[in-house]
Amino acid sequence: MSIKLGEDQTGPESITHDTVANYISSITNKKVFYQNISSSEFKKDLLNAELS
Repeated sequence: MSIKLGEDQTGPESITHDTVANYISSITNKKVFYQNISSSEFKKDLLNAELS
């Protein structure tokens, strides 16, 4: 089985990242949101956080 980048792998029900964020928000009573960022932004953020 191959998985393509950007392809959702959510199991038997297709849900969006926003739906997941809303679900987590409702359980934790904290605002959670999904923000789509580029690979280069993600790498930059990791480097700035000294996590790479």
